[in-house]
Amino acid sequence: MRKSGDYHKSMNNNSNPSSEILLSIIIPIYNNAKLLDITLENLLLVKTEKIEIIIIDGCSSDSFQNVVLKYKSFVDCIVSEPDCGIYYAINKGVNISRGKFYVVLGAGDYLYPAASTKMLDVLKTSQSNFILASVDVDKRQHEPMRGAIWRYGAAGIISHHSVGTFIRKDIHKKHGYYSYSYRLLADSHFILRCHMAKVAFERIYVCSGRYLGGGISEINKLDATLELFKLQMACNGNFFTQISLLCLRLIFHFMQRNKYD
Repeated sequence: MRKSGDYHKSMNNNSNPSSEILLSIIIPIYNNAKLLDITLENLLLVKTEKIEIIIIDGCSSDSFQNVVLKYKSFVDCIVSEPDCGIYYAINKGVNISRGKFYVVLGAGDYLYPAASTKMLDVLKTSQSNFILASVDVDKRQHEPMRGAIWRYGAAGIISHHSVGTFIRKDIHKKHGYYSYSYRLLADSHFILRCHMAKVAFERIYVCSGRYLGGGISEINKLDATLELFKLQMACNGNFFTQISLLCLRLIFHFMQRNKYD
């Protein structure tokens, strides 16, 4: 359980109730106010009446309150209460959201304004459940739909869950929410689960923004490698193939760790 604290929820009533919200931007956050400031400053350039911004905080003890007060006039919903991790926060944000689609942003991520305008046009008419865009990561552009799901898992379908994957909210009614059985890769599990159920994925040739990196699966690389094996066995269950890939990933992990020790 994250650090406990006071419950706070606020809704911005400046939005036009007659205007359909096409996109909810969900920002899960905990003790990362400096990077949150960067993301919210970027969203000043993106926000329209078709977009709502939702911040789900796990009772941060840093300068979170000062940052959200700075941007409170254009943030639609702020929830600050104890939770059990990022996927609890995302599920909470999805339930609160009013948009037709949603996208998750981490602290420090941002959306490109021109790309966001194109995305809204796509979301307005698309019949797909997932809209997949490219994402800039570490000066490289990650593309969706590269294939070889048996090898890459969800990374063979999406560019990145944060920033690059726009998900129809209603799909959770049929296919459930992010599972708490996967501490680091519940997003990958949800993507693969929907892919196995033949849900409609649509690739668009737009780079939607920049993913900063540093997510929990990247910080806990060994645990993420082991959880990926569990996930791949559940969704792409060839034991020999997956155990071979696990061994290769573990060898690579320990070689990289020894290199920097």
